[in-house]
Amino acid sequence: MNKHLNDKVIIITGASSGLGRELAIKLSRYPVKLLLHGRDAERLRQTVEQCHSSLSKIHVHVGDLKQSQHCATLINTAVEQFGKIDMLINNAGVSMWQNVETIDEQMINELMQINYFAPVHCTLNALAYLKKSQGQVVLISSIQGLIAVPNHSAYVASKHAATGFFNTLRLDVPEINVLQVFPGWMSGTHLRKNSLGSSHKKTAVVKPSPATSDAATVAKKIVAALGSSRQNLFIPAKLKWVSCLQALFPQLMYRILRHYVKKQ
Repeated sequence: MNKHLNDKVIIITGASSGLGRELAIKLSRYPVKLLLHGRDAERLRQTVEQCHSSLSKIHVHVGDLKQSQHCATLINTAVEQFGKIDMLINNAGVSMWQNVETIDEQMINELMQINYFAPVHCTLNALAYLKKSQGQVVLISSIQGLIAVPNHSAYVASKHAATGFFNTLRLDVPEINVLQVFPGWMSGTHLRKNSLGSSHKKTAVVKPSPATSDAATVAKKIVAALGSSRQNLFIPAKLKWVSCLQALFPQLMYRILRHYVKKQ
């Protein structure tokens, strides 16, 4: 059990399914106050039903974080309901599966709005409250926030942008802890099924491999790291070497990545 979580007010974006839902379920086992965000009210209700609400207090907020005003409303709702904010978990995201030659401006904009601007706007709106509580902001990134992967150009770009912003936030605002989470391919989410691009329907299920983690396991490791001074969390841990390998042996890494994505 994580003793740092007692009586904390925690916001989770993208809590209606996948990793966000698993985080909500695991955190609800603590005496915490949760504000769960999602775009689908019915799926959020299903998330709440699976939570252990006898220990936690749970409030839901339905909204589309592509619109910056919804980011501000989300943060204001947390303060109105619970009086403070201790942790903001930026989990909401969308992926893609399409060659760079065929993507369009609309796809690029949507990926940037959800994967970059939404966590940035939510964090900026919550910053004063997080400073007051000496709290923590969490970015659920991806190993693709550090390396390039075929057929994911705009997704990779959005994750790299977010990584850069939150690395700088860590330097600019030392009063809060910034935790970035870099998972690899993950099962148990709708990220692949809902990815943007004409070919994603053919690859709705991630084929099992040694690099694949399930959402429940990833959520467990994230919860264990909350409230600590840790800055980066790689899941599985061996992924921390991937960016080093790409810097030292780029052609080898590109061959490995092309081979892996082709299998998917």
